Amino acid sequence: MAILAVRRRRGGDRAGTPFLPALAAAVLAACSAPPPGPVLPADAASLDPEVAALVERQAAAVREEPASAAGHGTLGLIYEANDLWQLARESYARALALDPGDRRWR
Repeated sequence: MAILAVRRRRGGDRAGTPFLPALAAAVLAACSAPPPGPVLPADAASLDPEVAALVERQAAAVREEPASAAGHGTLGLIYEANDLWQLARESYARALALDPGDRRWR
């Protein structure tokens, strides 16, 4: 959590006051960014057909609810169970970003 200190100048003017609307706009823009989509393999055709079907089913669930940490984390579990470590790490990172308090994705 960032803390913004506003200093008072002599005469009671607030230094940094013009900065506050710009800061508020930046925070709102960051908060309104759409959640990330699912992490997908570059070459899904190289996956075992059953694994590819499972990945696609979970990726569709993530597309429906992109703000679901559990959805991204479950996709990470699928990748991890199939030795797709980099994809698992990326999915877990997205899950953790969406729900930093959930220890399953660390």
